[in-house]
Amino acid sequence: MIFYKIRSKSTGKFRMKGGEPHWNKTGKTFETLGRLRQMISNCMTYNSYKRGPQNDFSDWEIIEYEVIEKDVKGVHEIIKPEKVMELLKK
Repeated sequence: MIFYKIRSKSTGKFRMKGGEPHWNKTGKTFETLGRLRQMISNCMTYNSYKRGPQNDFSDWEIIEYEVIEKDVKGVHEIIKPEKVMELLKK
């Protein structure tokens, strides 16, 4: 599976959403290239209105992540046995 994020070259932070620039440590993950393009297009439209902070596209880079399924575990293998027993009693 491939995922995409937008990262600022200057700060290393990730883009949160379209329109006004919002950045943080985790950012928004785009599941398809189409959704990524749509968000970039929305940012371009936002810039054309020239209101508020502008988007500096020259500072953007697209990060592509490949996620590979490594292992499958049951819920009982992840949570503490006491918690499983507590949930089963309810």
